[in-house]
Amino acid sequence: MKKGLLSFLLAALTLVGCQNYDDQFDELNAKILALQSELTSISAIQSAITDLNTKIAAVQSSALTAADLAGIISDLDAVQAAVENLGSVGTEVENLNAEVDEILAALDDLLAANAVINQDLRITSDAELRYVASLVNLEPTPTVIVNGYVEVDPSFAATNTAKLDSILAITNKINTILGNSVNVGLTTAGTSLTFNELSFLDANMSISGGVVALPKLVTVGGDITLNYSGNYSFPLISRAATITLTDNSGLVAVDFSGLTTANSIQSTAGKLSLTKATSVKLGSISLPASVTLPETTEFVTLKAGAQGAFSAAIGGSVTSTAVNLDLSKMTSLSGTVTVTTGGTSVSTVNLGAVATVSGGATLTITTAGSVDLRALTGTASGVNVTSPIVNLDALAAVQAGGPLTLTEVTVLLPKLATQADVITASSATTFKAELLVVASTSSLVTAGGAASHVWVGHIPSNGFLSMVGTTGILTIDAQDAAFDAGYWFGSDLKTLTIAGKANSNSSAQSNAFTANSSNTALTSITIPSASTFSSFTVSASAAIVTLTTAGAIRDLDVRNMAGFKSLNFGHSHIQGTGSDAATIIVSNTGVLSLDMSSMKKVKTIAVTGNSALASLVAPSPAGEDDLPEPLASITVTVTNNALKGVLTKAIAGTEVTDHVYAQLTSAAVSSLKAYIDMFKSAAAGGNIRTVVAGSVGADSGYIAGVTWDIEMDSVDYSSTAGVETVDTDTAFTADTAGRAGADNDNATAADNQNNGGNITTYNELSLVSATATGTGV
Repeated sequence: MKKGLLSFLLAALTLVGCQNYDDQFDELNAKILALQSELTSISAIQSAITDLNTKIAAVQSSALTAADLAGIISDLDAVQAAVENLGSVGTEVENLNAEVDEILAALDDLLAANAVINQDLRITSDAELRYVASLVNLEPTPTVIVNGYVEVDPSFAATNTAKLDSILAITNKINTILGNSVNVGLTTAGTSLTFNELSFLDANMSISGGVVALPKLVTVGGDITLNYSGNYSFPLISRAATITLTDNSGLVAVDFSGLTTANSIQSTAGKLSLTKATSVKLGSISLPASVTLPETTEFVTLKAGAQGAFSAAIGGSVTSTAVNLDLSKMTSLSGTVTVTTGGTSVSTVNLGAVATVSGGATLTITTAGSVDLRALTGTASGVNVTSPIVNLDALAAVQAGGPLTLTEVTVLLPKLATQADVITASSATTFKAELLVVASTSSLVTAGGAASHVWVGHIPSNGFLSMVGTTGILTIDAQDAAFDAGYWFGSDLKTLTIAGKANSNSSAQSNAFTANSSNTALTSITIPSASTFSSFTVSASAAIVTLTTAGAIRDLDVRNMAGFKSLNFGHSHIQGTGSDAATIIVSNTGVLSLDMSSMKKVKTIAVTGNSALASLVAPSPAGEDDLPEPLASITVTVTNNALKGVLTKAIAGTEVTDHVYAQLTSAAVSSLKAYIDMFKSAAAGGNIRTVVAGSVGADSGYIAGVTWDIEMDSVDYSSTAGVETVDTDTAFTADTAGRAGADNDNATAADNQNNGGNITTYNELSLVSATATGTGV
């Protein structure tokens, strides 16, 4: 019978909320479980004894062997050990009976103390106070459950300390209020009330007239209505229905930070408007549609997950201090969301967990401080942020229907890769989105100007709709389509850094770069080392003085720039199946020297019309791997520059003296000859080309697939005291003995390696040899 009472006792004591009784029941439950284990052990012992009796009966009618006896003794020992372990069973049973007796006695005391009051409690007059006092046992324990409503207005007691103490003695005994049939739970008026033990209220709560202390209140089953001069501070309340706060002049702080379940928190339907509150902390429920807190400098909402449309104006009247908004638990926004703050430049709006904005509307934030949107990945709806500092570190896409508008001077978007709608950053003098593929159908708007810097990943070959506020400084990190800087940026562009993106198939590399006469202000072009271009052409960009190449470039073309003084080769050739050999064109520039020794796989050299070019070094292949394959046609054209040389004219032979061949001293020609010789040299290995001896004095055909036209622009005769500055054609024409050759016959092809003009035959090229070859001029 005592066991049957346990569940009933536990329910009753839990309702009262007495933790000591709960602890006793926990201990009893443990002991009952221990007894259940003992009973199970006893059942096992009984089974073992039955088995032992069976064995003994079986051997009574037969001869008992030593093995039989040993087995029976072993089984008997096991039964004795199990029985010894049950020594405490009797004691445990006696203890259990004593515990149950104690709890039954405690229950009698509880019921005798009238801990559950099955009626309303109303204290608004002397008579009501005397009546309620007769109902409530004012001993320290137990606390009281009211199965009805509680209404307290201590105004009748005025300053009567005894009456006020009596009221507080009653209110501080109440642990639970269950409310009445119309959902009225607790109603107060007046000041200085305390409900120190109230933890559960299963109906509406209305507090007016003054602050009521409710330090343990956790749950309110109905609405909460607050209307008094003072702070609305209830951080422990986790549940309520609708919370309505009246905006009173004495209200400074609101704290419902523990709230996890409620319909809404508001001042009127759909609105939370508090004119004087400086600190507002809300729990994890959704915000009302409108929040207006003009004096608030601290606003915290623990709303997590999705938040619907709302408008928040926080700290609009604050001018000299920071206004901080913590909305950091929200992960998504839908519908129109508008957040506006007052405060100084150190104010913060923290929406750092919001990953998506949707609903076909917009997110608009206006603040003098910073905005944290670090988790936002896309703009399915428009995003407009007026702030000097915006964290958009995760933004990967400006989506169709979701334009992005920012007012930062420095815009940093490290993950932004795609653009399908307008990006407007009208104040930005630095716009850095190094992964961005600029849209061909949407604008990118920046502040523009000579000092502005736009940094993107790629501009498509068909360009972009517009780049309003064209930039003076442009960086492109991974250009993989043709790019015409002249067409898209014209005279605005001053400094360019551009990296070409390598195609996995080198034969499909097609990202030709062009800067031209439209780029009148372009003074600097930088090519990063991790860069690949199918061709790089700079033509008639008058302001460019120096160009240093890097990465890999198939064809380089620099021409028609009289002020261009320095070309520094730092790039290599594009290697790979199907790729063409390289072309180098330097034409009509002001370069002083040209060193191509680092270049590989070069098939075309065209260095012409560079009026100040006095030094030239040809490519210097280290071996077969650095040469174009035999299918490539090799052309070397070096004319109309300022290359110098010294000609030692030939001396005609006589009947008694040998013919002395002409010699040419020229570092440039020597370098070019060494390059050309690689194509017939054993050093070329499998790339060695056919040499036709009969064509040694012809313009072509001596080395299969290799032709050259080389001019010395200032030739001095070594035999004269003065300094001549004639060209190759003039110098060769003047060397009559050289043209006649050893047989003194100009008509003989083997001797007539100067057939007019520049160095075009191998005989003419051999003039730079240190010793005569027998076929000199």
